[in-house]
Amino acid sequence: MSPGQNELLSGVPSLSLLTTAKDFLSEPLTTFWATSSATAQAASMAATLMGYDRSWWPETVRALMVHSASWTQHMRERLEQCAGKNEKLVYLRQFGYGVPDLSRAISSAENDLFMISQAELTPYFRELKHKDEKDSLTAPKYNEMHLYSLPWPIRALQDIGTQDVELKITLSYFIEPNLGDMTSTIPAKYRSCGLRFDLKRRNENEARFLARLNDQARNPDEVQLAPEDDKDWLFGPRSISAGSIHSDTWKGSAATLATRDQIAIVPVGGWWKDRAKAKRYDSKIRYSLIISITSPDHETQLYTEVQQKIEAAIPISIDIQA
Repeated sequence: MSPGQNELLSGVPSLSLLTTAKDFLSEPLTTFWATSSATAQAASMAATLMGYDRSWWPETVRALMVHSASWTQHMRERLEQCAGKNEKLVYLRQFGYGVPDLSRAISSAENDLFMISQAELTPYFRELKHKDEKDSLTAPKYNEMHLYSLPWPIRALQDIGTQDVELKITLSYFIEPNLGDMTSTIPAKYRSCGLRFDLKRRNENEARFLARLNDQARNPDEVQLAPEDDKDWLFGPRSISAGSIHSDTWKGSAATLATRDQIAIVPVGGWWKDRAKAKRYDSKIRYSLIISITSPDHETQLYTEVQQKIEAAIPISIDIQA
């Protein structure tokens, strides 16, 4: 940013990185910047993470890079000055999720109140029906969602009470793109499948949470009440309308978070569902989910309780119907 705060500058030698030059005999070194240097640094960080733990999928490595990122003071000040979430989304496109931190990614995965899940689901299926003495397949329908019961430190969160804590969630997966004409401008036609995360609301029990997400969990005669506004997310649901990595931060009272102890991973539309002739409707999609709780004054208190009762979180597969 220029001293006058009115333009972005690039190619400043003192702020650029050194690399070998093309004509290395006459000019051994030169500078590079912007996406050229960022790509090299990102590749280095990804390779280090993959070498650190070979059980991590590429989806997980990408999620760790995003989850470890934080905004600089200047970026955070700009975000805090935004009038609403729409304006914040503009800065999200400029700043991304901040500056990734390799040491934070590794130490958090080992020591912090941090949950990593690697899983796969089959988002769609075709049902076999028998009618008029003939067997036929229906159009592709939604098939599975995953439900996680989160090992929250309930007692610790209740003891912290009205003080704020931060919950950060990052969901990472890779799509199979549809390269047909004009599909790149319409996410639902470009992606093979999309995934979304949804956290149980404060006043929801498990039955109401499932009923909100899953047609098969609803009583046909029951009036489904609209959920309360989930306004405490930094970016909100519009930030995950496209793309294949979704990260957002919720900030609110610890006592409220104690009641929000379930998260669902739900498929949304894509060409695997819409193009039955492609016969990809029974394909699986892998994803990585990372969840962390931050409370600078109470980290030990939160971590100790979870450490005592933590068990591997196993997703529950639930059939859903379009």
